[in-house]
Amino acid sequence: MKSDHFSSLLNYLLIVAVAVIIIGALFKIMHWPGAGILLIIGYTLIITIYPREMIRKKDRTRLDIFKGLGVLIYGGATILKLFLFQDQRILLSAIGLTGLLVWVAVMFYDYFAKDTNQKSLFSKILNILFVLGGVIAITGMFFRVMHWPGANTLLLCGIVPLAIAMGMYLFAEPDEET
Repeated sequence: MKSDHFSSLLNYLLIVAVAVIIIGALFKIMHWPGAGILLIIGYTLIITIYPREMIRKKDRTRLDIFKGLGVLIYGGATILKLFLFQDQRILLSAIGLTGLLVWVAVMFYDYFAKDTNQKSLFSKILNILFVLGGVIAITGMFFRVMHWPGANTLLLCGIVPLAIAMGMYLFAEPDEET
């Protein structure tokens, strides 16, 4: 029982960490102060909680170990790039991107290898909000980097669905496995 509460707390902390990273990225793109500390806090939470949870799972698979390693490599390289070794940005970016690609590839494989027909309408809406918000936010980031008009609107229109989805996820019931 105590372990379930602790695991739930860690899951909530992971969601908060992702939200902090997204807000930190928004601050960084908009050149607002405090972006670096938000990113460091978010990534530190992620790399201390996520790999630990993947390794502690009772029904752990190799995919779980690769997920944990991918997040650890990505988050660790990002923190080092932000905080310590700014002269090695290209190398750390390549290492971090490799970790991110490993995590994303394993997550997609894990998600699509399972039967997704059992997902509830609520889960499908969450997935749509995450994907839609992510695509719009990434497009806004691209517009911001290119200094094209409309970047701020796209960023905010992408962040809002992501924030709503994260808020809904906090109260979501897990789908039944059959």
